[in-house]
Amino acid sequence: MEKFSCTGKILFSYGAIQMFWGLVMLNVHLFEHTSETIKYIILITGIVFCIISNFFKEHKSHTNT
Repeated sequence: MEKFSCTGKILFSYGAIQMFWGLVMLNVHLFEHTSETIKYIILITGIVFCIISNFFKEHKSHTNT
């Protein structure tokens, strides 16, 4: 399995935090006055960042020495 590059790690971390925060906002009554669209936008952007982070992986070198 290939490792994430520095950019991939940042995107994945940010996406995971946003996904968690979006799920919390959807289920906790503390945020009942927050718009539903904002809650879903935060959740969806978290998912998108996690997907995008998969394109930033370090490639293995294929040199046989």
